[in-house]
Amino acid sequence: MLIMFFASPPWRQARPTDNYFQWVQSNGVMALAKSWQKALPAAAGDLLGQMLSASPEQRPGIDECLAHSCFASLRSAPIAVRDESEAFPSAPRLAGDCYKEPEWVCRSVEELLEAQAEPPILGDPYREIADFSCDPYQTPAEELASLLSDAPPPLPLVREDRTDRRGLAGSTEAA
Repeated sequence: MLIMFFASPPWRQARPTDNYFQWVQSNGVMALAKSWQKALPAAAGDLLGQMLSASPEQRPGIDECLAHSCFASLRSAPIAVRDESEAFPSAPRLAGDCYKEPEWVCRSVEELLEAQAEPPILGDPYREIADFSCDPYQTPAEELASLLSDAPPPLPLVREDRTDRRGLAGSTEAA
């Protein structure tokens, strides 16, 4: 869950020798969210902080996690009930059964070809966060600057120590 919120793993290995792990254990998940300038709801931060405790005895069980206020909106949402006939292709599909881009479904072939000829407008996911915020509980700039100065930078999603598998396969076959 934390990797989905942060789009990055919080540490390399969950070991006391990992600097990232030490920092998160001593400062907390919410401090990491602030330092990486990621939006993390307070309820989710509280639950994730409990779930990522270094001591397994202190971590909540699945029932405690599901009872947490983080999932309150899901508990009150109606549950969709489907019968088995909807699993067949001839049955009408519910929203979410099949992913199709709506703009492509409703366009003619000419419109589709025109849209594909236009260059895509790509946003920069790593752009700076705007200074303006409507959040009355926003951290003062000085505190945020101190968090940014000692917080570890976000980790890449791909491991840095990957080796070329083709080279490894060739060396094992030669032996």
